Amino acid sequence: MSSRDTTKFLNRLRSLMKDSKLLNGNELSAYIIPSTDAHNSEYLSPKDKRRNFISNFSGSAGTALVTDKNALLWTDGRYFLQASRELDSNWVLMKDGLPDTPTMADWLCANLPKNSNVGIDATLYQHDLYFNLDKKLGSHGLSLISTEQNLVDLIWENRPILSYEPLLQINSCYTGFTTQQKLDIIRAELGKKSAFCTVITSLDEIAWLLNIRGHDIPFGAVFFSYLIIDLEKIILFTKLARLNESLKSYLREQDKNFEFLEYENFYSFFETYANELVKENNRVLLPSTSNHFIYSLTPSELIIEDLSIIARLKCIKNKSEIDAAKKIHIRDSVVLTQFLYEVDSSFKGKCLIDEKILNEHDLAQYLDKKRSEQEGFFACSFETICGFGSNGAIIHYKPKLDENNKKIEKNNFLLIDSGAHYFDMGTTDVTRTLYLGDISTCSQYQKECFTRVLKGHIQLAMRVFPNGTRPEHLDSFARQALWEAGLDYRHGTGHGVGALLNVHEVPVIANRKGVDIFVNENMIITDEPGYYENENFGIRIENCNLTVKANTKYKYASNVEFITFEPLTLVPIQKDLVIKDLLDVEELNWFNDYHQRCFKIVGQQLLNQNKNDAYKWLQEQTQPL
Repeated sequence: MSSRDTTKFLNRLRSLMKDSKLLNGNELSAYIIPSTDAHNSEYLSPKDKRRNFISNFSGSAGTALVTDKNALLWTDGRYFLQASRELDSNWVLMKDGLPDTPTMADWLCANLPKNSNVGIDATLYQHDLYFNLDKKLGSHGLSLISTEQNLVDLIWENRPILSYEPLLQINSCYTGFTTQQKLDIIRAELGKKSAFCTVITSLDEIAWLLNIRGHDIPFGAVFFSYLIIDLEKIILFTKLARLNESLKSYLREQDKNFEFLEYENFYSFFETYANELVKENNRVLLPSTSNHFIYSLTPSELIIEDLSIIARLKCIKNKSEIDAAKKIHIRDSVVLTQFLYEVDSSFKGKCLIDEKILNEHDLAQYLDKKRSEQEGFFACSFETICGFGSNGAIIHYKPKLDENNKKIEKNNFLLIDSGAHYFDMGTTDVTRTLYLGDISTCSQYQKECFTRVLKGHIQLAMRVFPNGTRPEHLDSFARQALWEAGLDYRHGTGHGVGALLNVHEVPVIANRKGVDIFVNENMIITDEPGYYENENFGIRIENCNLTVKANTKYKYASNVEFITFEPLTLVPIQKDLVIKDLLDVEELNWFNDYHQRCFKIVGQQLLNQNKNDAYKWLQEQTQPL
């Protein structure tokens, strides 16, 4: 997490921006480099990390803009500290979301002369974002131009190649529904919307529908592909060499008109396919998250722009997925509890972890290794966050073997955010913050910060609310205890979690309106408030919760079903950091009940595995407050 000189890459890019022969007679005054790939993925294959390459900023969210004389990077509050470390002097950090920070569109309109061209690779930009940006620029005499070639790719020497990993077919006993059953639901929805077909570009949606998983992207369980579903057939575009006859046969059993084409042929095929739609006057449902280039190939009068049908379906888990989630969260909680016992004890007189490992990078790898040894382990669900002291204040800090890699010592906070995918259909995401060593050295102020984060976590966890509540309506419950003291955090409060799929999916609980997918029964959603003090420490407490029917005093009096949260994560929260008098009776009862549940379920598993010392530690950690 240190800067590198980007001067030569910026000079090469600026040279291409003036190459009118390359740009069909145009020159560019600015070029936009988004964070994502053609599938709008959050985590990327190394070959798609273009913004990282040009700017050296490695966070998962942000947009780079390069002009003749400027290089700017917009990112949100999760990454302000990280970006300030990783950007060199060529770059200006634009702190997105702060009142004084203009949007990229506003900056372009204010700083470029009229008749300037702004370039972008339209395959990497979500259509609604492209449309809004084009409209804004046009109103100020600027033009948005989609370049035929990605300019960053042209200057990226030794760019990594696309990785195609083996595919894994998941039995319907884990997925709950066969592909055929899912297709029947999707086609019925297409009929309701008067659509003949839909195009699926999100990799997790394709994996969910086909009951197939891959590992083409680090920390993901997805594979590079596109999918066209119409009322007559289904067409999969992927690397054909890895589709063996058994897998093809399985898919054709799900739909007899299943076709297979090469991944690279998708855009040329779809252009022809769209022309056929015109002849038959057939309409196509294009998810709003699809890239603009797909929209540009489709006659506008045929487009039904809407949320993806699959996005709505997959975020509500069926019984098989829920049963699997409960099992793997217990398994994952056991390994994390054992790990926390070892870390805590290593600073209280027991040498359970080699002192050489007690740095952020190696300790993160140590935890990853312990998870990888568990039954059914598939992969880590994201790069483990391990921040000690001031590095904990970097919200998505990823330790590297560089000068920022801190030695872990006593008498400070350690923030660990980690998770895993498991073959038997589950994904985890959990954060705990420890104070290592002598608790008497922890200040009253630090304990108050921790307790207020805990209060926010508990307040959200206890909520009872109508089925179908907008996620942003829940956000303030987790922030109120912090707000009362003038504290806050610059990230969302929770997000959906996939079933051996993306660790981040809808709905998103945040202090702003998101997509129109609401919080319903049978979703897995995180609860993760925090507090981060620059150059000092960071605190976050995160559980995965299942939304379940609430046991209300009155049933159906208002013809509304009410739901609440049931914790899936069962890992103790350090109780000697809690100021008991700051908790009200309900919060204290929740905290003690949660710990008793941790001890009962995880403790039994520790005994079954003959981990008696960890069991005794857990018993002590879960004593009532």
